[in-house]
Amino acid sequence: MGAEMSQLGMTAGLEIGRAVMGAMKPLVVQALTALLAKLQEKPECPKDVPAAAGMTAEQMREAARKAVGIDCTNHYNFGVTGISGTGKSSFINAVRGLKSNEPGAAPVGEDETTLKIAPFPHASYPHIVLWDTPGCGTFKIPAADYFQEQQLFCFDFLIVIIGRNIKEDELAIAKEARKNNVPVFFVRSKADDSIANIVNDEGVTRQQAVQKFKKIIEAQQENQLNKQGFPEVPLFAVSSRTLFNLFRVRTRAESETTQAANVIPDVVLDEHKLMQTVLTLAYHRRQYISAAVETLP
Repeated sequence: MGAEMSQLGMTAGLEIGRAVMGAMKPLVVQALTALLAKLQEKPECPKDVPAAAGMTAEQMREAARKAVGIDCTNHYNFGVTGISGTGKSSFINAVRGLKSNEPGAAPVGEDETTLKIAPFPHASYPHIVLWDTPGCGTFKIPAADYFQEQQLFCFDFLIVIIGRNIKEDELAIAKEARKNNVPVFFVRSKADDSIANIVNDEGVTRQQAVQKFKKIIEAQQENQLNKQGFPEVPLFAVSSRTLFNLFRVRTRAESETTQAANVIPDVVLDEHKLMQTVLTLAYHRRQYISAAVETLP
């Protein structure tokens, strides 16, 4: 089984290289592929979770497993949240290398109807599970209660998909994540649409629009995160299309069709930086040495 998974990782890595070689440097692609290979195996130690009154951490993990089916021992669990319309489902599908109309894809373009977190395992990396989390504005309850009821403390990482503005509910979730030792990143995922709008509205070139959009993201980081008390929480701008091409494992026929098509090259923004940072932190936090250091008084 281990040899089969290793071979799968090599195959996926070669496909990653073919998919984005024209837009992303080969060494960058190789680094991400090598990191993903480490996540082919299950984590060395369980996810650290806060103990509640009368319950140990192990009992909390078991309670979460029974409540929502999350495995904090054998899986890396990444929660994805955000209000309806921000591209949350498209982001989940892109990281899993799936199109929205393929079996197992997260529903796209629907109103927020999820009342509990829903798992979406990664087909190529069986120990990675992305969780579709109800938008933090779905329930009219305090963020602290929402965080506990949805078992968000079990996640290795929480990714908040945002639009043009970061909402108060989203900042409240980031605050609870910080309290529960869950790393949280903010991600603006519809970069393609934003850049296309700048091109159409301002009559500039695509390259100029990309640079303008990057300045918008820098200002959003400064005004909506840094000045709101979250300077340690980064904001990434990504294209779901570029993420999809990073993770898609194509058949030979599909690869040939893609290469032959006259398509606009992918926009490359923070896709690699986001995935490299998230996966690296998740991997090291689930190693016995790192976990022991974190629990020292």
